[in-house]
Amino acid sequence: MVNLYGEYSAGYFDLVISDECHRSIYGKWRGVLEHFDGIQLGLTATPCVAGGDVDADDFGDEEDKLFIRDTLRFFEVERPTFSYRMKDAIRDGYLVPYQIGSSLISVGSATHGVRSSLPRGADRVAAPRRKRPAT
Repeated sequence: MVNLYGEYSAGYFDLVISDECHRSIYGKWRGVLEHFDGIQLGLTATPCVAGGDVDADDFGDEEDKLFIRDTLRFFEVERPTFSYRMKDAIRDGYLVPYQIGSSLISVGSATHGVRSSLPRGADRVAAPRRKRPAT
């Protein structure tokens, strides 16, 4: 689309969906998004830490904070229109709970700490069954 969007009128699409929108507002893709005047829906799994009940100082560096602020500004919002937190997705059965474990490995004569997503001795994690919506 980066090389073709000029062939379409600004009103050609009623809806423009941007996946990974925190990245699509930069570089060549910004021109695509600014060209079309339809409703824009930006999707990202990158946490938004601007405002709300989350302390922005707990996440990322200054560049990350600017990235988030610029994304919100581009889509002309102060905070995301909709947010679904990871802990809620785990609770609702859409994501598998995770565990972080640590272990030591030896490479040559050196010992290194390694973080793993599986607890010691586990060879796989069973996914919980997804809850079915009430009918």
